[in-house]
Formats: sequence, structure tokens, C-alpha cells
Amino acid sequence: VFDGLVRQPDTFHAIAHRLGIWIERLEKTAYKAIGAEYDSERKLASACSNEVIAKRTKQYEEARSKAKKAVDIYDNFFFLYHCVISELKPFHSNNGKLRDRKQAEDTIHTALDMLESLENKKISKTVSQIRRTMPNLLNYFGVASKIVAKLEGLPIDTNALSSLCLAWQWHKAKIKAKKAARRNLCNDKEQFCLDFATGYLQEDFDIFKDRIYKELDSIVQSSALVECINSIVRPYLNNSKGQINQEALNLIMHYHNHRRYVAGERKGKTPIEILTGKKQENDWIELLFELVEEKEPQFFSKAA
Repeated sequence: VFDGLVRQPDTFHAIAHRLGIWIERLEKTAYKAIGAEYDSERKLASACSNEVIAKRTKQYEEARSKAKKAVDIYDNFFFLYHCVISELKPFHSNNGKLRDRKQAEDTIHTALDMLESLENKKISKTVSQIRRTMPNLLNYFGVASKIVAKLEGLPIDTNALSSLCLAWQWHKAKIKAKKAARRNLCNDKEQFCLDFATGYLQEDFDIFKDRIYKELDSIVQSSALVECINSIVRPYLNNSKGQINQEALNLIMHYHNHRRYVAGERKGKTPIEILTGKKQENDWIELLFELVEEKEPQFFSKAA
């Protein structure tokens, strides 16, 4: 029925989110272990008798070993995590050239193998979940390849094209960034690439930039019509302890569909506006009150 339809898993929830939550967890574990090591060292320094010194020396050695292991796991995980994340980017960060899908997949698989070698059962379980998405995870590379081939037919210097492709990639990263420092970094990187391209294109810069950005926007790393539904609904489901009813689900659905984005390219818009193309005049809570009053006109007068 859907011949030619390309399935594209959400790369954020498939990899970045699943692995990213371990960064903070492992960092906290490492700091806790370091604190325990310092505490053991302090106690050892205050020991007087040979018996106590021997006992606390053993405790200190154990604490130091645990701290080193925790720090090593964190450092290795952090490095491998960023190795994987880098391969999800369509363009190489050093030259703006399109990545080869096969090489990217091989690098990700190698990094996943090394993550499993950390011998953490929960991390290994996460890796297994990621492996199940791998066959379709980089399908957007095929779309990117066609777009780049099309752009290479434009009357534009190859260096300028690569620079604009990389600028677009930094632009998308800037939109996704949640922290100001990260947004500022991405903005500076994008501007550097744009300035480089300007040197080649001169007065034609704006024309080519707009055309290339528009074409590259067709590279979508998720097939979700309205993204992040799970990340919004899941906290409510977790807190409900299985006691959520249909009315509560309807309320969550209403909020999600009619809330306004507060950042990014969709700032000020609502999911329902994007889906239907029709402007939403009122806020989600006002629309909710209208629905309640329409269904039960006396509701608010009873409450008063």
C-alpha cells in the first residue's frame, strides 16, 4: 500500500536520548566515588594505631580503585557517546562533505560494541535497544545524498557549497540547543561558515544560501508528524502508576496539540496549527474552558 515509503526512526529518542541520560548518571557516580576516596584518605590520615592504619589503608585502596573505575567508565562512555552522535550528522564537521552511510553505520556499531565492553548490564540493555533500530536509523542519508547531488548541479563553487551545508547543520543544531552557551557556540560556527561562503559568492550569497537551506530542510531525522509525543506523555504515565483514565489522556492530548512552542523555528506556533495550516487564536487553556462550557454550560456557574 505504501510502496516507496521510507521509514525513519526518531534519531533523538533512538540514540541521543537513550544514551544521553547515562552521561549525568555516570558523572554523579564518579563524583560520589571520588568523594568516598577523599573521605577514606582523610580517615587514614587521622589513624594512629597500626591496626587502624592497616584497616583504613585497605579501605582507602578499595575506595581509590572504585573511584578510578567509575571515572574510567564515565570518560570512556562520554567519548563513545560523542563518537556515535557525530555519525548522526549528515555532514562532516571539518569540511562540510556528506558522510558515507556505510562508514557511519560501521563506526556506530563499533562504538556500541565498545559500550557493551563497559560491562554495565543496564547500558548493554540500552545498546541492544539501539541495535534494533539500526537498519532504518540512517535512512535520511539517502535523502541527503539525493539533495546534495541536486545542489552540486548549481553554478556554485564546491567549497562554498560545502560551507553552506555545514552552516545549515550548525543552524539546525542551534535550533535544537536547550542551553544558551550551546546556542551561542552553534551560532558562531554557523556564522563562520556563512562568512566563508560569502567570500566565494559575494552578491549571490543570499540567493544560494536561501536555496540550499530550503533544500536541506527536506532532510528529516524523524518520521513523527508531531515530534516528542512520548517525551510529553510519558512523565504523566509514569506518575499515574497505571491509574490514568481516558479523561486524563484527553486532557494531555488537548494540551499537547494546542500548546505553543517557546523556542526554535516553531516558536509561537502550536502543533495543530502546523498540522492544519489554520491559525490558533486562543491559548490552550482558553480553548479547554470553551470545550467544557460547550459540553456543560452550567459547569462554571456551579463551581462559583
